[in-house]
Amino acid sequence: MSLTIDSSNDSELKDTFNLDDASVDSATVEPTNDASVILRTFVLKMLQKQMKSSRRFTPDTVKRDFRILMSLTDSDFKTEEDFQKYEDYMGKLVKKALALPVYETVNQIDDNLPGKKGSAMFELFGSGAKERSDFNSDEAYEKYLESVKGKPSPVAKVIKEKEVTFEQLLLPAYLGQTYEGTAKNGKMSKVMETIDKDESLFDASKIEKYKTEDKSDEQTKGRISYTWDLEAYLKSLLKDDGFDDFDSEHLRFIPKNEKEETVTLNKTRFDRLLGMSSDKIEIERGYVKEMEDVVPTVYRIGNNEFDAKTQKGRDKAASFLTSMIKLEDNQVSKVAKEILEKSNFMKARRVRDRDKALRGVGEGKEPTLSELTRNYLDLDVGKVTFVIAVYGYQSLKKGTISLPDLKEGESETREITVYGMILDKTGELRLAEEGAFAITERDKAQSISDIVKGVKTFMAKTRRFRS
Repeated sequence: MSLTIDSSNDSELKDTFNLDDASVDSATVEPTNDASVILRTFVLKMLQKQMKSSRRFTPDTVKRDFRILMSLTDSDFKTEEDFQKYEDYMGKLVKKALALPVYETVNQIDDNLPGKKGSAMFELFGSGAKERSDFNSDEAYEKYLESVKGKPSPVAKVIKEKEVTFEQLLLPAYLGQTYEGTAKNGKMSKVMETIDKDESLFDASKIEKYKTEDKSDEQTKGRISYTWDLEAYLKSLLKDDGFDDFDSEHLRFIPKNEKEETVTLNKTRFDRLLGMSSDKIEIERGYVKEMEDVVPTVYRIGNNEFDAKTQKGRDKAASFLTSMIKLEDNQVSKVAKEILEKSNFMKARRVRDRDKALRGVGEGKEPTLSELTRNYLDLDVGKVTFVIAVYGYQSLKKGTISLPDLKEGESETREITVYGMILDKTGELRLAEEGAFAITERDKAQSISDIVKGVKTFMAKTRRFRS
């Protein structure tokens, strides 16, 4: 079966595209048939800000054809079968375009790209991918190899060696981002690789080592705390990767002089997570002749009853209450996973270019790596403390709990446990800053930025065909 797309589908379309299964499946960027013309159009759309006119392909025709081919609806076709075939063909060609290897493809379409024939990769991404055939003599080639020896792999070299596809240009690791750890142990940094994949650094087997338990307030405030030193944990992970500390050309620590932030956690959610009892404390009020006052007289917790008129009875109640907030190791592990795994202490926060306004716009204002990738990657640094406490513990123990609305013989029921979290953020660790991006020629930064933006725009406009 074949499909024709022409001015009958959209009056602005100047070309006629005759497509069938064989031509779509075998399409290349060499414009030998109509499916290949569309595929080349898609690639040039991603590279549009850097392309030049050649033969039938100009910035205007690429922009027009891409817009039309991506926006047709069922009303633009005579039959539902034709529309379904259109969506199928466009989906295949879109996915094929994103999966094309950048190095090979750029060389194939270099008549539509800057520079002389054979220089498109250099013009777009800089040097670093040269071979013996690029030099007139062995001596010249050896001199070139010596000049780049020991230097970070520039973008063009990474793109060639890793056979990077157009879609992969959106990932910092495939755009030449390198890390100190690679120079020290010859391997990709596990920390950076995890962050690049938008995954969490949380590792239950390792993070346990950085936990401390504080029971000093148990008898006085009815409170037990568990603190995870996430700064020390992060440094240990980086050390395993070859980083000495946060001080690195690839990392930037921004200190924060902020006060601790206290967060109240959802009681129902944590009761369920910890398998805690839903028991509540019932406080009965009565008149005590010796005190000549109406005061708390009885504490009831489940099937247990305590004399609230005497210190001894209240102490027994307090001891019973604190026994209810002591957690087992497996419960603490569940808490750690719940509050840490997806937090910004463990999972990098992706932030739009925050420095653009300060940097200004214009000639000489070089884009940072964050602009090239369109994101900052920030990790919070500091400590996180989980607190489990008895609600109103001191007042319960002293018998001074306020019950202003209760009359003699009446009682009030209250929750026993409360949960909270203290965030002690000492700063932010910024990744993917200047220095992490290995560009030999800084004048290529803008063209790389244009290409990354072009790929993102292409993916946004083709979402319907990739789902």
